[in-house]
Amino acid sequence: MGKIMKDVKIIFFDVDGTLIDMSKKQISERMLATLKALKKQGILLCIATGRSPIALPQFEGVTFDAFLTFNGSYCFNQAEGIHQNPIPKRCSANHRKCHGTQASSSNRYEGSNRCQWQRC
Repeated sequence: MGKIMKDVKIIFFDVDGTLIDMSKKQISERMLATLKALKKQGILLCIATGRSPIALPQFEGVTFDAFLTFNGSYCFNQAEGIHQNPIPKRCSANHRKCHGTQASSSNRYEGSNRCQWQRC
């Protein structure tokens, strides 16, 4: 193990295309072995994804320490919620009424920092 890895305390992984091979739709044996080795070294493993908590994958033999879901809107660990910044109900309802879709973190901003839902 090199000096750089001795300094690492925590690693964040995306799911699609990083942990899960998109062509095979599953985690590779090599990635699974890597996660287990990192965990054995005492490195905290975290998932950072746009997915919802219910859509998080589970990998046999690997327990993640924390999860950043909904693109960081809801973060939690095995024991508790750490951070949440939900879409206000009024924004979600207005968005659904005007556009026929539920507002989500993925359609919150359309190329600017201004909340597009306020136009509804």
